[in-house]
Amino acid sequence: MNKNDHIKSIVSRADNDFLEKIRSVHISRRKFIHMAGAVGASAIIPSMSSYASSNIKRGGTLKVATISDPQILDPNGLYTSVELRICEQLFNGLVSIDENLNIVPDLAEEWAVTKDATVYEFKLRQGVMFHHGREFDAEDVVFTINRFKDSWVSYIVGDLEKVEALDKYTVRATFKAPAAHFLGSMAPRWTGMVPKDVVEKLGNDEFKKNPVGTGAFKFVEHVPLQKVITERNENYFREGLPYVDRIEWITIQDETSRAQQLLSGTIHVDLWAPTKMIDSFEESSSVEVIGGPTSMYEYIDLNCAKAPFDNQNVRKAVALATNRQEIIDLALFGRGNSLTGGPIGPEGHPFYSDLQTYADTPNIEKARELLATAGISGGVSISGLVDSGTRYADVMEILQQQWKSIGINIEIEAVEAGAAKARRTKGDYNIYIRGWGTLVDPHDFTGENFYVGGGMNFGKCGDAKLDALLDKGVQTANLDQRKVVYAEQEKYIVEDVVPYVFLHRPHEYTAFQNFVKGLKHEAGRTKISLEGAWIDS
Repeated sequence: MNKNDHIKSIVSRADNDFLEKIRSVHISRRKFIHMAGAVGASAIIPSMSSYASSNIKRGGTLKVATISDPQILDPNGLYTSVELRICEQLFNGLVSIDENLNIVPDLAEEWAVTKDATVYEFKLRQGVMFHHGREFDAEDVVFTINRFKDSWVSYIVGDLEKVEALDKYTVRATFKAPAAHFLGSMAPRWTGMVPKDVVEKLGNDEFKKNPVGTGAFKFVEHVPLQKVITERNENYFREGLPYVDRIEWITIQDETSRAQQLLSGTIHVDLWAPTKMIDSFEESSSVEVIGGPTSMYEYIDLNCAKAPFDNQNVRKAVALATNRQEIIDLALFGRGNSLTGGPIGPEGHPFYSDLQTYADTPNIEKARELLATAGISGGVSISGLVDSGTRYADVMEILQQQWKSIGINIEIEAVEAGAAKARRTKGDYNIYIRGWGTLVDPHDFTGENFYVGGGMNFGKCGDAKLDALLDKGVQTANLDQRKVVYAEQEKYIVEDVVPYVFLHRPHEYTAFQNFVKGLKHEAGRTKISLEGAWIDS
């Protein structure tokens, strides 16, 4: 058997395994332990290969597969995980997150926060250059933070009174009420600092196509539906980084095609390695895998603005009818942890409340009772919008079988990710399966997703009570009191508003050719930096 035939055999076997699991009604639950001991928010699996710094080699082109074509390369307006992963190579924030989910300096060298969490002061690094050759300074920070107000990240600065440059390298943000979330919420890359002069010259629409940041890599070109090219920033403020000369981000939405190209060496890295392929990758002598539990969660977004999910009892019914463990077993191949409560976690997170509203397995009888109360007894058909070629499509197929038992018939619409995003943004869907990650502060788990009118609240679920609880969460500076507020907030979201069916926390993996070095697994999926990656060729 030649190499290509062997690769096709491995990929085909993984696909067949998944299909057989879906077809089988009586399936043995797969027992798989991915990490020894308890897993908390700081769990890390290091790369299997670590080299002394003296052995690091410079140069070369790293080819990274992406699961969709980016539409926006503006950190303050991005939407997809692909856009995030590319932007975090192009931009820096004031603060960042290390592999253990600690907040660490980035463009700010140090900071101070008043005890009541109303004033934040940042001292900036000096000599940091934007890609177009101008020095980054306090005016860029003021401009960027004010810019948040007009994007979906507006939840970060909801009670901002003013942000001001005290001098060229000092910035102060003052809030009208305590903003306990602010520092943590500034860590993800969607808060990347942008150059005031470039954005004002180009305008937002052009800037998102021609991004300029301070990051380890510079934007070169975007060939729509094919690839994005970035190249080494020779003036990066972290001396000696990055190691590779160029990164090509190649769009391969279909999981099977991505796996084939990784195994053949056509691509070097898949940051979204399909769970159904992990065993096959581990069998390969040329591919390594890192990964494990994360703090991100996956969910079914219920459109509360359209029937039948404008009825709370229908939303509760489908939450009860969902077999979370079966979805983990079939679509994630056992690589995940079910969410029977709310989104904040995982266990070990300071704000984890151990809410247990639903069971791993469904309560069909109660679900039918709730549908009858809602006036639905003869069945109803809905559209299930999903990104094609992804594991979300696998989840939708499983869900289609599960919800049939209560008379909910899902007509699956698997479309390209950009088209799905456009439809979701317009509210043109009944249900949509999605993941939410890059989470640090508890407000990041809820925040903009559940505010009435929130930038990520596409299903229009929510009410004044929930808005008040969300506000209270960020306005409470005392840690113990804040934990109580978020526990109450989470319970109200899950048991009363029911905007989502929370499914699970997936284990996430990166697969790569074994000549790629310097990659790390970060449990929050908050930051995946490639500045330390290098090619051992």
